[in-house]
Amino acid sequence: MTWIAAAAVVIVLGLLNGDSLYLHLFGAVIGLTQVVALLRFGVFSTMVASAVVVQLSTNLVTADFSAWYAGSEIASLAIVLALALWAFRTALGGRKVWKGDLLEN
Repeated sequence: MTWIAAAAVVIVLGLLNGDSLYLHLFGAVIGLTQVVALLRFGVFSTMVASAVVVQLSTNLVTADFSAWYAGSEIASLAIVLALALWAFRTALGGRKVWKGDLLEN
């Protein structure tokens, strides 16, 4: 029953997104990604992922760091990177990332 509801959500999100076939397919792919994340990882991780996507997609992107909006872009990327590193460190729970003999071979 869960997968029927998930398929219905993906179809509805695909149909609600734009006028062209490309936008409908894009909406369905985004909806499928969110449904899979929701079913696999839970509500909190899905909401965090959605918030990060919205935050990063609404910022102006530039390679010219002298532009007036470059500071907010760098700050946004730095905040997302810092939170991701903190979450990774917390998820490890004190374990090492690599074993001690990794570089000895």
